Amino acid sequence: MKGSLSSNTVDSDTVNSTTITNSGNVETDTLQVNGDIKVYDDGVGWRDPIKIVRYNSLGNDVNYNTGYSTSEWCAAMVGFNSGTMDINEGADADVKAYLYKSSGTWRIRANIANDDPADDWMIKVMFIRVEIADCSGDS
Repeated sequence: MKGSLSSNTVDSDTVNSTTITNSGNVETDTLQVNGDIKVYDDGVGWRDPIKIVRYNSLGNDVNYNTGYSTSEWCAAMVGFNSGTMDINEGADADVKAYLYKSSGTWRIRANIANDDPADDWMIKVMFIRVEIADCSGDS
């Protein structure tokens, strides 16, 4: 019958190491769903698969190490604010705000050419565990 579960736990060997209980919990070798979604990390245990981190007061001409491992996390910039400033209209540089990989961690690079370098960046980054996302196209 659609939408119902047996009162017994499904044998984990018969369904690709997936366990479904009568309470609705689902667990595989690397994913656990029981109200919260968690991803299994060997040696650490169950972890949140997605984190949104806000980096405040990064200053001017930002080059910031987030500390998030590129082998464990994909990253996407989901918002930013550079503060109030006087933009230098004659400068060769544009607005730049991006993430990049360096020495195994995600880094934030941000700058705006301005007459009074008082920009104070706030950047939001969404980190997603590599177990549930493919970031092979990221540089």
